[in-house]
Amino acid sequence: MISFTYGFVKVYNITDLDMSIVRGGMVMKTAEATMCVLHSNMLHADVTVKTIGSNGVPCLVFMPLHEGVNEFLHYALSSELLEQLERGRIRFYICATCDDVWDDNEVSNHEKMQLYESWMQFLQQELVPYIRSVTFMEQIMVCGIDIGAMHAMNLYLRIPEYIRKVLCLSGIYKISHYIPYYYDELILKNTPEVILRNLHGEKVKAYQNTNMVLCSGRYPMAPEAEGNLRELEEVLRLKDIPVIVEYWDYDAGTGWKWWTRQLDYFIPLLIGST
Repeated sequence: MISFTYGFVKVYNITDLDMSIVRGGMVMKTAEATMCVLHSNMLHADVTVKTIGSNGVPCLVFMPLHEGVNEFLHYALSSELLEQLERGRIRFYICATCDDVWDDNEVSNHEKMQLYESWMQFLQQELVPYIRSVTFMEQIMVCGIDIGAMHAMNLYLRIPEYIRKVLCLSGIYKISHYIPYYYDELILKNTPEVILRNLHGEKVKAYQNTNMVLCSGRYPMAPEAEGNLRELEEVLRLKDIPVIVEYWDYDAGTGWKWWTRQLDYFIPLLIGST
């Protein structure tokens, strides 16, 4: 077993993976990919992290609810993104999440929020430093889809100095959406609109050098996502934080039909920006 340490993170079992891209039952490409297991002191557990690509901008991807690397390979890696991978312009990191807990009725809301906060601490203090170490890059990109958009935004708001590019699709940026009728200080700590409204003066400057894109479909196909994005856009504009916000056509809803198109369109723009 391979074992070594990056900072505070112990890494086990770096393994080459067979990541075949299948379209119409045929193998189109095989992406260069690895899997490692990081022991997290924050979570007191081992966390699996899968990497697709070996060069370029490191992009930490947060997937839709109950989806992972297999769905990313099957749906997200279009010919456009495969070209970006082959040209060494981007590499993707996908890690295990705590999202299964939202549907678990045997876990109290307080426990759910404690777990979420521990997971965010893992991302902030262990995973992002690990990615920065192995890529020799000071800053990374985050990309979130569906519930992953909330995760990406929350992480960015915690460490803007280490996240230069942000792409969020079809997000609902209120953690109370996933545990309704419950409020505590951890809810407020992980609600982007609340965090942003409490930023003043010098603290705002840390967020003004980011290339950020937020996208949603429109009502009636994506009513919650559109409405919540408009609220978030309002406070971002109020704080003079630069952001590109797009509301796609009225027939643009959620799901991979649209997310794949949006990834194809926005990722080349973001990784081409300085």
